[in-house]
Amino acid sequence: FMGLIGAVRAPLNRLAMAFIVSVPVIYILNLIRDIFVVVAYG
Repeated sequence: FMGLIGAVRAPLNRLAMAFIVSVPVIYILNLIRDIFVVVAYG
């Protein structure tokens, strides 16, 4: 994941903003997935 962000040629502040925005989104989507798995198989 970090390799993909690091491979893009963009200013450092833009890369940092992309990282800061994408990490919480991925975290929230993983929580939703985990809740679904627990409810479906719980």
